[in-house]
Amino acid sequence: DIDECAIDNGGCDTNAACQNNVAQAPTCSCRPGYEGDGQICADIDECAVDNGGCDQNAACQNNVGQPATCACRPGYQGDGQTCSDIDECAVANGGCDTNADCQNNQGQPPNCTCRIGYEGDGQTCSDIDECLDNNGGCDLNATCQNNIAQPPICSCRPGYEGNGQTCVDINECDTNNGGCDLNADCLNNAGQPPTCTCQQGYEGDG
Repeated sequence: DIDECAIDNGGCDTNAACQNNVAQAPTCSCRPGYEGDGQICADIDECAVDNGGCDQNAACQNNVGQPATCACRPGYQGDGQTCSDIDECAVANGGCDTNADCQNNQGQPPNCTCRIGYEGDGQTCSDIDECLDNNGGCDLNATCQNNIAQPPICSCRPGYEGNGQTCVDINECDTNNGGCDLNADCLNNAGQPPTCTCQQGYEGDG
C-alpha cells in the first residue's frame, strides 16, 4: 500500500491531518482551530462568536489556529474571562484634589467635583474667597474675613454694632454725653468719635 499522506500531505491542506486509507483516497481533517473540508482549511475566528468566551468588558484577540486571547479593557481588571470595574476612587482619591469628591465611573476615568466652598476642575480645587463678591454678604459697615470652606466671618467696624450682616451706628452721645464735658454739646458722627462743642458761655476743647 502506498502511503499517500507521505507525499504533499496526501493533498490535504497544510492545516489538516492526513489519514492513510488502504486502497482508498486518504481522509483529510482540519486541525483544531481550523474549519473546512480538509482539502481547504481556514482559521476559525473564535472572537466572532460570543466574543470568543471573553467577558463583555474584555477585548478578544484571534490567534491563528490557537484559542483566542482575552484582555480586560482599560478601567477593568481580571483574567479576561471575567472582568470587574476598577474603583479608581479607592486609591489616592482617584487623582482628584483633596478638596474634591471622587465619583467612580464604570470603565471610565472618575468624575472629580470640587466640594462646596471650593472651585476648579476637580483635579485642582482652590478656596473661594466670598469676601471678593458683595463683601461676602456682610454689611457695608462690616469687615469680611475669608474662612476656608466655611461662610465668611463678618465683624462690624469700630463705631458700629450688630451681627456683621447688619451693622448700625453707635450713638456715643447717648452714653455719658459721648465723653464730652457736661457743659458741652455732643454731636454724633456715624462710625466716628463724636464732636464735642462747649456750650455758650464756656470755653475749652469740649
